[in-house]
Amino acid sequence: MTTEQPRIFVISLPHAQDRRESISRQLEEQGLDFEFIDAVHGKSLTEEERDRVNRPLLRHYRRPFSPNEVGCYLSHGLVYRKIAEERIPLAFVLEDDALIKTDLKRLFASIAQFETPWEFINVGSPPGKRKHVYVKERNGEWALIEYPHKEVGAHAYLMTHAAGVKLHRMWQSPYRANDVQLEFTWRNGIRGYYYLLPNAVWVAEGLPSALTADRNRINEQRATVGAKFHPGYVLSSASISLHWKWLQWRARWRLWRGELQRPDPDLFR
Repeated sequence: MTTEQPRIFVISLPHAQDRRESISRQLEEQGLDFEFIDAVHGKSLTEEERDRVNRPLLRHYRRPFSPNEVGCYLSHGLVYRKIAEERIPLAFVLEDDALIKTDLKRLFASIAQFETPWEFINVGSPPGKRKHVYVKERNGEWALIEYPHKEVGAHAYLMTHAAGVKLHRMWQSPYRANDVQLEFTWRNGIRGYYYLLPNAVWVAEGLPSALTADRNRINEQRATVGAKFHPGYVLSSASISLHWKWLQWRARWRLWRGELQRPDPDLFR
């Protein structure tokens, strides 16, 4: 599958100067053009604006998003809308706390040589459970990975226009947090969702995440824990678990048929 050089978008709050300087320096050192997407500051939204996200979400989820989670959800949605409406063939999306560990031009050139059709490649969230890692295709040091298991993280990904259109449509009806919802290909319709190994982009240390802190604090609250027993949430979670199990068993069958391969240890460096 051949591709052109992607347009690079960095999601960042306008006032996050330390983060903007960090990611700008990394991309400029590699001679790459990029543009900032001004992120939505969730705490600056009105209650009505946050409710537009939370009302459909609560049909499926155990709790409303925190203001920071709403902001994150809407910020990534801005990128999907831009890709869809401007018909951008290929985009590389970064959050401003990304730490780039490789030559991106070389990475893009290598990805362009993959023969496997794809619409979305997560390059910043290494699969955490190796027993669910399967190699779809390998090109030199890089491998396209099928990973039928939930993995949280959306700070660096490559996506096509087709994926942008599908995600823009899906983002109108929130179902789960931004990074989790990306993986629900049975809902968003993405054909060809892969991870890339070795991991090319990490999260920079020393740049604390207000989103993660919010999520952890809320998830520990008694009301949130109790809400997990709500029938709607139980049914939703059971359905999701069944989907993951089906994908895992299908991957094992395809491994047996020779369509997938087990990864070499050198991919996990």
